[in-house]
Amino acid sequence: MKKNLLLLFLVLICFFGCKKDRSSAIKPSAVKKYAVNLNVSNFEHQRAAFSLKRQIQSVKHTTSDTVGVSTYLDVLYYYVFDQGGHIVNEIAQDSTMANFGLISDSLQTGTYNVILAAGKSGLGATPGVPGLNISQAYISYGGIDWEDTFFEKFTLEVGTGNLDRDVTLHRIVSKLELNILDAIPDSVSTINMDVWAEFPKYVFDFPNPGGTPDTLHICTRVSTSALGKPGFTFDKIVGNQLALFNITITARDACNHIIAEAHVNNVQSDPNKKTVLSGKLFNNPPASSPQSFTVKIDTAWGATTHISF
Repeated sequence: MKKNLLLLFLVLICFFGCKKDRSSAIKPSAVKKYAVNLNVSNFEHQRAAFSLKRQIQSVKHTTSDTVGVSTYLDVLYYYVFDQGGHIVNEIAQDSTMANFGLISDSLQTGTYNVILAAGKSGLGATPGVPGLNISQAYISYGGIDWEDTFFEKFTLEVGTGNLDRDVTLHRIVSKLELNILDAIPDSVSTINMDVWAEFPKYVFDFPNPGGTPDTLHICTRVSTSALGKPGFTFDKIVGNQLALFNITITARDACNHIIAEAHVNNVQSDPNKKTVLSGKLFNNPPASSPQSFTVKIDTAWGATTHISF
């Protein structure tokens, strides 16, 4: 009896011992990841409402004009996609965070496409869900009313060590400036620009503006102090660098009646540049005649330009 119990005990030890060894042998080892740290706090920007009348002085990118992102931008988005175009990781930051502009991630060895996008309050990245394909990803302010926005897309090679990299974002929007050269009549209440076509999205995959185009309505009230004087100027940031603009300029009275109107077609807009429309809206031949505006590109709105005013 004791002999049989001893044999049974030895069999059980052998059984459980083998089972434990087998489970340990098939347990997968953790895949090693490496730290990836991206610093975009050396971002360089311009905040002024730029005008051709102001003194422009070029400076190098490495000067002290370089400032932290939190002094100007409100949100920052980081996306990583694998070579199949599927999202691997995402990080969203806002300017209230102490580490705003510093991205810390960990990635396996491989090749990735990295997206960094930053802008003003209201900029969103859509959609931000696991399994997202890069062809479906975009940033937007929820409509065609754009604010200052910056973007960078690059390939990241992760090897067998940690990575630290400085990244400079580039402005993807442009600016339209309207400059009325003749005096504003006393009856004018607002000056408007209707801009066709504007786009609501900036797509990661190309990258390019995208979505359904629409007309951007820009309405600016004319102050009493501006009446009777020439040189009325205002500007608006736009996100369309994909197609040419057709612009209608109107001056309206307090009852919304049109006092003067001009049409400017095939207007080009380039990223990080300002397109200036200058002309006389009122002191021209009779209203039935087309009003004349000149269009030129002002490259002063550049990431390496300092404006003194």
